[in-house]
Amino acid sequence: MEFVTIEGLITINATIIAQLVHFFILLFIMNRLMFRPILKIIQDREVYSKNKIQEIKDICTKTEQLKLDIIAKENDARKEASVKRSLIIDEGISEKETLLKKSRSSVEVIKDKADQDAESEIISLKSHIKDEVSSLSEEIMIKVIGRRAMV
Repeated sequence: MEFVTIEGLITINATIIAQLVHFFILLFIMNRLMFRPILKIIQDREVYSKNKIQEIKDICTKTEQLKLDIIAKENDARKEASVKRSLIIDEGISEKETLLKKSRSSVEVIKDKADQDAESEIISLKSHIKDEVSSLSEEIMIKVIGRRAMV
């Protein structure tokens, strides 16, 4: 009698224990040399990524806060500039009024002086004209009548 053995892909015989031992040794070595370092690298990258994402969020928050601070400072500066501009305009109006008052008083002084000069000129011209009129009338009388008036 002969035993016919059918060989397939997997045969169960005494070498299966050796194959299992080799498989577990290979699994142990691969775990030590390959899987653990790769898993550690993956975990480190996840931690690094989470830290960087948190840093980015913090920076975004700070940026938004700084943006709001800048907008607030800009608004304050605009308000302050508006107040200063109003003060400068008021000061300019006040100075304009002062200069106008000074100019008006100067014009009044010049006008009064011109009136006085004109009045004194009129008085001097009246006396001069009076003398002229009397000499002209005397000359006319002499020419018309032929004699001098006895005054």
